[in-house]
Amino acid sequence: MNLISKLVLSIFIISNCSFIVKGQNLPYSRYGLGTLFDPEFTNLRGWGGLSAAYHSPFSINFANPASYSDIKLATLDAAFFISGLHLRTPDTSVVFSDGTISNLVLAFPVIKNKAGISFGLSPFSRVGYSITQENDSSDAFGRSFNLFQGQGGLYRFYFGGGYKYKQLAVGVNFSYLFGNINYTDILAFPESLNAFNTRRQETRQLGDFLIDAGVQYRIVLDKSNTYSLDLGASGNLKTDIKANRDLIYDRFTYTDDAGNSTSTINPKDTIYSNMDEAGEVTLPATFAAGAIFSKQSKYSFGINYKYTMWSQYQSFGESDETANTWKLAFGGEFIPDSKSYQQYWKVMAYRLGMSMGRNYVELNDAQLKQLSVTMGVGFPLRRSFSQISLAGEWIGIGSLKENPVAGSVFRLTAGFTFNDKWFQKRRFD
Repeated sequence: MNLISKLVLSIFIISNCSFIVKGQNLPYSRYGLGTLFDPEFTNLRGWGGLSAAYHSPFSINFANPASYSDIKLATLDAAFFISGLHLRTPDTSVVFSDGTISNLVLAFPVIKNKAGISFGLSPFSRVGYSITQENDSSDAFGRSFNLFQGQGGLYRFYFGGGYKYKQLAVGVNFSYLFGNINYTDILAFPESLNAFNTRRQETRQLGDFLIDAGVQYRIVLDKSNTYSLDLGASGNLKTDIKANRDLIYDRFTYTDDAGNSTSTINPKDTIYSNMDEAGEVTLPATFAAGAIFSKQSKYSFGINYKYTMWSQYQSFGESDETANTWKLAFGGEFIPDSKSYQQYWKVMAYRLGMSMGRNYVELNDAQLKQLSVTMGVGFPLRRSFSQISLAGEWIGIGSLKENPVAGSVFRLTAGFTFNDKWFQKRRFD
């Protein structure tokens, strides 16, 4: 099966199933745009996500478009992950499972050793929570509770290009960000037959363009071109994304028209309705920088720093419980013997990384701490530059000493990178 057939098959599979498998997410996805997806693909996830300085002739680095200039062959990258989420409060502990398609992207060279382009589809953020809050009861109204639910997500389709002059490369991504997020807040009085329950429903629809850019520079450290130091930076400016929302307040009961109790909501009247309201969602400026030291076909290790000004975030003119974030990552990759033909384990790539930083959610002046440890393995396919990558990540989010809920995620990602030659005239048919 050639690369085009693989791409068509992948698009067909995704178009006939949900892009994201519904699952329980962190309750903190109620704030901002939800839980954000890291832009790094599987091979980089295994060693900490060192994306600012990374480039390769045979794999795609969407997080810095300057890397496209180094692409030597037409490359298809597809990945998916499964994860387990462990939530903890001072009184309870619960585990959820989840899974999703991570990315489907394509890149190929335009000018040999100078320019390349890439395009594809990947998730940007997701919302998925259900929180029940029991209120203090009273003799007049009896027991009551609040229910907060959210579901949806944002995706991006991007097209980008990179160009290299000598050792300096620059690039830019043009992304179309789109998706829906649904929020429902309920105040219910289950023990009061004569009391109406109140519901707030909001649907936000986003669709607009986002631009990010990057630059990379390679310093060759010896005459044999064996050792090198790669430097890189990437980011985007603060951007206003066009959005529309539907907002409805209504009253309802948990009884049917015959007066029988039911778990289905039975609306009675609408208090407020504002449909298709136009507005904007402000996405913050982001900056990342990093460095990677490498010995060709042997090992690489480096550092990456990312800073995002989430204090700039607003949705329809309102700010949220978000604060500026940073992430500092370290990692490395090691190949025992890239020319070994007898022992396959020696040509495999072994990856290890870790990161520390702050999540963008801040409650009661306490920002969520975030720590991760990653491991990965790359399995090269014989007689090609293609590779299958596996990455395992443990991510700790928040602390019960400072936050009402703490979570830890274990995520296993499988990525498939296929390389092929395009636009080359064959000498013999």
